[in-house]
Amino acid sequence: MKKIYLDTSVLNVYLFERETARFQATQKLFELIRKGKFQAFISLHSPRETYVYCRANFPKAEVSHVFRLALRKLLALDLEILPLLTREKKSLWKSRLLISDSSDVPHVSLARISECDAIATYDIHFKEVADFISAFKPEELIKA
Repeated sequence: MKKIYLDTSVLNVYLFERETARFQATQKLFELIRKGKFQAFISLHSPRETYVYCRANFPKAEVSHVFRLALRKLLALDLEILPLLTREKKSLWKSRLLISDSSDVPHVSLARISECDAIATYDIHFKEVADFISAFKPEELIKA
């Protein structure tokens, strides 16, 4: 079974998008996770990022409710949940990784530390760290 780290960009498609090609591919990926083809990992960084997404995309009065529903849907899945990186480990990895979005350093670091085979993501800049870990869109993973 392949171990994959689910980036927040994929989680947010799964949680919030409907009727798009990305949503269809992400749904298929999560079905493969349910069937045991992939062992999926997320970190505690992802719920924080999903909350930020909710604040940016929903009316203020609905943010808390929408976020709680998203957490329920996410926690209903059989996922391995990884901790936050310590400040020291984050600094160490930040010095080793050259990625244009430094907020993704914890995701790359935790995926690598957890010996994941790949990161599932819609963020192109993960290709910048291909020497540390492979990154694929859900569409690419479901074809493999």
